Amino acid sequence: MKTKKIIILASMSLAITSFLIAYPAGAISTPSNTGLSEAKISDILSNLMTWLLGIAGIIALIAFVISGIQYLTAAGSDTQMEAAKRNLLYSIIGVIVASAGMVIIKAIDTFLRG
Repeated sequence: MKTKKIIILASMSLAITSFLIAYPAGAISTPSNTGLSEAKISDILSNLMTWLLGIAGIIALIAFVISGIQYLTAAGSDTQMEAAKRNLLYSIIGVIVASAGMVIIKAIDTFLRG
């Protein structure tokens, strides 16, 4: 039952996202004094994803530095060193995921604009 709800929610969000990308904001005429952006919704979503992935990358880099400091200040304690190594591994994975996400978003954006 729970899987069915997840599938329905995922398909609804995919349909809404597809609709928003297919119909750019400029296709609907709006008065110029409403303060609405005249950019395409696909551009807005692309910029939003770029910002979110950039923020995630910065957070991962900060975690990388903090885990390095944890490792240096462990003072020979095996449990603290293991925790620092684990945090370092997770922060490296975070940097890789954020970088890969940026590359994928830019590649898809370039492909669709091509």
